[in-house]
Amino acid sequence: DDHVVADQIDMYFDYGRRVAVLGDNGQGKTTFLRTIAGTLDKLSGTMKWGHHCRLGLYAQHVYQSIGAGHTVESYLIAQATSDIKTQQVLDTAGSFLFSNEAVKKEVSVLSGGERARLCLAGLMLSDVNVLILDEPSNHLDVESVQALSEALQRYHGTIIFTSHDSDFVKDIATDVIEVKDGGVTLFPADYDEYLYRVQQYVDDQFEDQTPEKKEAPKKSSGADAYQRAKKLKGVERRIKKINNEKEQLEQAMASCENPEQMQELGKKLEALNEDLEKQEEQWLLLSD
Repeated sequence: DDHVVADQIDMYFDYGRRVAVLGDNGQGKTTFLRTIAGTLDKLSGTMKWGHHCRLGLYAQHVYQSIGAGHTVESYLIAQATSDIKTQQVLDTAGSFLFSNEAVKKEVSVLSGGERARLCLAGLMLSDVNVLILDEPSNHLDVESVQALSEALQRYHGTIIFTSHDSDFVKDIATDVIEVKDGGVTLFPADYDEYLYRVQQYVDDQFEDQTPEKKEAPKKSSGADAYQRAKKLKGVERRIKKINNEKEQLEQAMASCENPEQMQELGKKLEALNEDLEKQEEQWLLLSD
């Protein structure tokens, strides 16, 4: 009860993002997920979900507790919203590898992997629009993981998940949260970009140092860290604004038929890309 896993956490992310929570074992990934899901009380601070956010949680204790009185089909029908037709339920069951006679299976005879798939399929059919998934690829075979990955890529809500499967993370994540050394940091980048930035940071730190001269990065004071966090927040907001402007420009370019106007839009897009690159460099320096 008196152990603080992580503190000074300050972040936000937009609806519809797919956020991977990464970190070594024991750093606090599950603790972080449980805290934002509300199954573990936070020690201090505030957390707020947007309007109409409805949370769905997937964890080992959740899928193990599926009622044994159901068949696969009846469980999914019970989980589905009222506007979903039976055929849609069966289609979803099929995408999670419950086809033909498999939908008639009693839940009581399902394996752990099958229950996991069933629970995930039920979440996809329910009215939740924020999925919090703790190691959803565990206990699944390769085919099941691929089916889950494809389903989550089609999902229109927000996903916050942790997984040790790097290919699964790469296929799904639009953003990365790193839990490390008592801190939680949001990287507004996909998995490949995250790995690149981490490697770039390591290379920059030790580029000119011999093995005998290598030193650990110096820790800054609390005041410095606070100021840096404020600046980081501003940069993140600027990145968000640039990305929104880029999306609007790209939509305008897609429907533009005037060559001169297209050229002008192209110049604006180029300027935004240059600004975005500078902001991302600044973000990396501040987050380091």
